[in-house]
Formats: sequence, C-alpha cells, structure tokens
Amino acid sequence: MGDFGSVLAFDHQLLGMPDRGTWENTRVNDVATCASMHDADCADELRRQLPVLKDQNILLNRRLVLQLTDIFLERWRAALAPSAGILETLSGLGRPGQEFISKVENPYLALVEAQLADFKSARSLIDASPLDCAVCLRIRGRIDEEEKNWAGAEYWFRRAASYAPSMPFADTDWGHMLLVKGDADGAIVKLTRAHLVGPKFADPIEYWGEALMMKNRSDLALAKFADANSDAPHWGRLHLKWGEALYYVGRRADAKEQFAQASRDELSTNEKTELTQADKLN
Repeated sequence: MGDFGSVLAFDHQLLGMPDRGTWENTRVNDVATCASMHDADCADELRRQLPVLKDQNILLNRRLVLQLTDIFLERWRAALAPSAGILETLSGLGRPGQEFISKVENPYLALVEAQLADFKSARSLIDASPLDCAVCLRIRGRIDEEEKNWAGAEYWFRRAASYAPSMPFADTDWGHMLLVKGDADGAIVKLTRAHLVGPKFADPIEYWGEALMMKNRSDLALAKFADANSDAPHWGRLHLKWGEALYYVGRRADAKEQFAQASRDELSTNEKTELTQADKLN
C-alpha cells in the first residue's frame, strides 16, 4: 500500500523479539523500505550494518533485496552488476527459481536496461515475462514511457491497474507517465485515485504537486509537497520541487531552505543540474 513508515515500525517490533530467524529478513527488508521512501542515507547505513552471512540460501535473498534497493534508488548500473551471478544461482533452484526469474528478476532487469537506454535487451526480457503479474505489466508500461510510446504505456498501465486495483502503484505509474507527457489534468485524475488507495504513499502526492505546478498553481502544490514530506522526508526530488514552488510564489527564503535540503539528499544527474539552475535563480 506504500505505507513504508508502518513497515519500518513493524520491523522495529520484530527486531525486539527473540526469534532470530526473522532478524535477517527484517534487517534487509528495512534497507529496501528506506529505498522505497527515497531515503538513500537510511538505506546505505542499514546496508552497512548487515551482519556477515555464510548460509548461501539466505545470502541469495539478501542479494536480491539489495538489488531491488538499488533499483528503487535508481542506481541502475549498481543494480545491473550482480545480475549474472543472481541469475546463475536462481537457475540452479529448479522451478521456483525459474518462477522468480520470470516474474521478478527479469522484469526488473528489463526496467534497468530501459533506463540505461538498451531497449533491445529490455524488450527481450520483458516480453518473456507473464501477463498474470502486476509488476510485469507495470514495467511494460514504464518501458513504453521511456520510449515515449504514450499509447503503449497507457495500455499496460490500464491493464496493471485493472489486475491489481487495491494497490496504488499502477495508477501512480500512469499518473507519472501523463505528467511526463505534459497532460497535467490527466495525471491528477490518476494520482488522485492512487492517493485514495494508498494515502500514506508519498509518490502520487509529490507528482500531484508537480502537476499543479505545470498548471501554474504552485500555491496549491505547496500543500501536496508538505503532505508528501510527512511520508518521505528525505526525498531529494520532493525538496527540489518544493523549493521551486516556493520560489514561484515569492517565498525565496523558504525556497532556499528546501534547495539546501535537496542538496543533502540523493539526486539524479538531471535533478542536480536543475538544482544548480534553481540556486542561481535564488
């Protein structure tokens, strides 16, 4: 449901229990959860604290979750690096391993390849994934979005939203695609629905704020960014856009504070460039 703060709270309770068999899963789950909240520092610190493992089966699970962590943080090349070894190990596990490859590993690798602009590899991987899989449908849409195939992306996001209507992720992806396309009103429709389904999920609220800025309503966007901040307080992009909205409404001192926070959080290369330009304006 995108309520990652509650995930961390429950995991904290689990770590206080005497069942050490759950501790490894709980610790590594926290790493990925911090990444899902766009909190790179939290994820990196918890990753450093993970104990040394000798059990190869448990180690495989950790490697998989840490790979997903890099994907959630958009560290595409870092996510690609362990893929050959992971695939080799999974292939040796028989049918369960093949199932995991087709529904999790290959789809996410397809997303990574698309983000690295290797669309041939991305298509090869995602085309082999099943259609009874929400993640597989969503990633088909995200690959089409990367290629600016808007009709294709909308087709797959519609199918993903229909396949898993009780989760906010497909509508969030759909809204983001429409935002990139320049359809602010269409994006707000999808993001509103995602927010209703997952009210503690920061992503649709942040994108909603960006859509309002696209409509020259930075004044209204401020409330969305503040709302998103309660669930993802260390998301660099959020603070960058929040600062831009504050600048546009004339609150330059407040904008400077948000830009400073953005600089302390992890940003993509494009976002760093945008922050540099914003600092010059401010």
